[in-house]
Formats: sequence, structure tokens, C-alpha cells
Amino acid sequence: MYIQMFSVHGLLRGSNFELGRDADTGGQIRYVVEMAKQLAEHDEVEGVDLFTRMIEDGDVDDTYREEIERLSDKARIIRVPCGEPRYERKELLWPWLDEFVENVIAFNEDHGNEPTALHGHYADAGYVARKLAEHYQKPLIFTGHSLGKPKLDYLLEQDWSHEQANEILHIDHRIEQEQETLNAADLVICSTTHERDEQYGQYETPRTPLVVPPGTDLNRFYPPAAGETYETRLTEDIRRFLTDPDKPWLLAVARPDRRKNLQGLVRAFGGSPELREKANLVIVAGNRDAIGDLPDNEQQVFTELLMLQDEYNLYGQLALPKTHDSETEIPDLYRYVAVHEGIFINSAFIELFGLTAIESAACGLPFVATQEGGPTDIVANCCCGLTINTSLDEEIQNALLKLLNDRAQWRKFAESGPACVKHHYSWETHCQRYVEEIHRLLEQPAKVTPATGERPGGGAEPLAAAPA
Repeated sequence: MYIQMFSVHGLLRGSNFELGRDADTGGQIRYVVEMAKQLAEHDEVEGVDLFTRMIEDGDVDDTYREEIERLSDKARIIRVPCGEPRYERKELLWPWLDEFVENVIAFNEDHGNEPTALHGHYADAGYVARKLAEHYQKPLIFTGHSLGKPKLDYLLEQDWSHEQANEILHIDHRIEQEQETLNAADLVICSTTHERDEQYGQYETPRTPLVVPPGTDLNRFYPPAAGETYETRLTEDIRRFLTDPDKPWLLAVARPDRRKNLQGLVRAFGGSPELREKANLVIVAGNRDAIGDLPDNEQQVFTELLMLQDEYNLYGQLALPKTHDSETEIPDLYRYVAVHEGIFINSAFIELFGLTAIESAACGLPFVATQEGGPTDIVANCCCGLTINTSLDEEIQNALLKLLNDRAQWRKFAESGPACVKHHYSWETHCQRYVEEIHRLLEQPAKVTPATGERPGGGAEPLAAAPA
């Protein structure tokens, strides 16, 4: 089988991901690249092409203008033009997606490609994959990663108006296209039971989304080896912020986004004399040159963090490093914090999956994370951390102190994490289930809908849900 995957927005390349550079270059980038690589390793897969947008812009690396980037013998990234050549945020790409579709068809004709199935990631690529599934009369697979209706609910809670959400984010159009894709999809894949029930549950879903957790790159995320210190440029940079850098670190790694609740984390830390006595707080929040050059929402987050640092007089106890390499330095940072018996903290209000919690657990670093979303499944599967109501400062404080004070519990979580992550969150397991589902779709009687006509794949309910 030959699979075509689509992830239109953001800065997508095969290595040295620029995760956290902006709101469009986040965990989805790693998800689709790692999935494409592992899927191509399957014996029954002849090839995987991951299509994204070609970008020609002096402000980004030249890699993003290369038409073909080889990931492995059987996997490639294919870049096609779509709208203006410069880098654009995803909300501005909607008018150009039909051009993207046409350019994929042209590429396939030039290279003699005939996809077995088409898989769209996020609303924009869901639209692209839907149109291509109609064209080729082949099964459509959709993974939303995040969805417009929950996003709108959050924005309204943050005092946005519906009109503002439409003007800036085209939210109603996004929601409409998500619903159209869900109507047409033969298979919808999500990461957690919470995402299935609480996120997709806000839509009409003709077929129940299938929970298949994504994998983790275990070649990068693994526990510390005896005697290794894992000191890097980043750890040395962080130590310069701290008066007593040898105390355990409470580590957060997240984009400077209000939903990540980094301000609440600083407030909880600053308000607990016991936490401040026992540990340091380290927040790795993307890469920046000058705060004034960041988007307005990120400027606001950093401004509030610095104001809280001043309010609680956290100088020497809070580190906010400016730069990091997410590919090499973050895995070593997890291991460094684990060696020094620290804790990873995901203070987001909601986390659809919780990839950073899984990565930290794979490195033998226990975590504290939100009870809203994917981390609940992770704790149930792996017994490697605690979930809490992160909107309450007291719960953040109590959970962190519990692990700092109960070293036996800390060691239990640290030992459980790596083995359980390998068992429950491997890309090999994910891709095996994926191939089985495609076989099932191809064996179903053809389905007929007004949008798609007749094509292989009956769109029946998936097999019994995979373990979350």
C-alpha cells in the first residue's frame, strides 16, 4: 500500500524541528514526521509521502523550499506551492487550498502515483485530503489534532467575541470544514478517550473516532545511564539563572500560550515557601531573541511571567532560558532533571494528548500534569505521574511537594515510566494498528455519499478500540 499524508501549515521538515517557533509549528509537526517514518518501515507499506506547503521566504530556512526531502528509503516529504510563497499563518491559507489540491494531483500525474489511502492532519489538510479522496475515490482518514468548536469555546471564555474569532481565525469556516470532513471520513483517528468524547463529541460523527495513541521516539527519549550527567549548553545556561542550581528542578516545557497556564505555575511556585526552599523552577517556553519581537499574545505571556517573577522576588529561583534545540537538548534536559531528582510539570488547563509528559516519563522523569485530557490516560497506562486540577494553585503546590517529599513514590514513578511508555506509546504499535484499519477499509463494500460518490472503503465502525 502507498499512503499519502497531508499536513499543510507550519514549518515542516524531517529533522531539527523548530518546535515552539510559533503557534503553527508544534507537536503536530513531530507527530506526522515520526509517523511517516515508522509507517514506511512496515512490510506491507510500499511508500509514504507526506505533503506540505512549499515556502520561499528569506525569514525561514531554505529547507522549506525543497520540493522533495527524503526521510528514508520509503518515506518522503513533498512540498507543493500554495498561495503566496512566503510563510503565512494557517488561518490565511484557506483561499489557496484548492491550489494545493491541484498541485498534488499534478505531482501524482507527473510521477505516476496512485494512493491507496489519503490522511489529512488538522482542519486544513483534512479539507485537502477530502478533495483528493473524492478525486481518486480512495479511503479518507482524518486526524484533527485540535478542533474548532473547543477552540471557539475557549476564546469566548477569554472574552473574544464570535465576530473577532471569525475575523482573525475564520473559526466558523474551520468548524464547517471539520464537519464536512468528519461526514466524509472513512476513519477518524484520535489520541485519547478524552479527545474522542469531549472534543469530537461536539460534532456529528457518523463513525466513532478510533483511539490510537501516537508513539514516542525511543531513540531520543530514554532513561539516564549510570554515571552520566547530561550536562549541555542549555543546562549550563539555566544554571546561570539560579542561586542554588543543585536543588531539584521543576521543569516546564511549553509554548508561551495562555492555555499552557505558565503564569499559574509561577504563581503557585512563588506562593509556596516550602517549594521555593526545596526546588528551582525552570520554564523552557520556545525560542526568542527579544520579547518585543514576539507575537502580541506571546509578548503578553512573557510580560506576565516577568511581572510575577518580580512580584514574588523569584530572582535566582526561576530560569527562563531564551534558546534551546528541541531535537537534542530537550531529551538531555529531561535526563539531567531526572538525575537530580526533579519533576516535570505540565500546567496547561487542558492537554489533548500530553506528548511532553510521555517524553519525560520515557526519560525516567516523573510528571505532574492536568487532569483535563490525555494525561489521565497516560497515568492509567504507565503509573508515572500525578494528574491534578491545574487551575488551582494549591493543587499544583501539593502535587509537586508530594513528589519532592516522598522519594519512594518518586523512584516508583521514575522506574515505571520508561518500560510502560515503550509498551503503550510506540510508533510500531500505532502503525501496525493503522495498517490493519486500512486493510479493513479496503475490504468493506463500497460506500456512496453525495460528496464522494462510490469508492473502496465502507466507512464502517472501526474494530474494537485500541488500548488508550
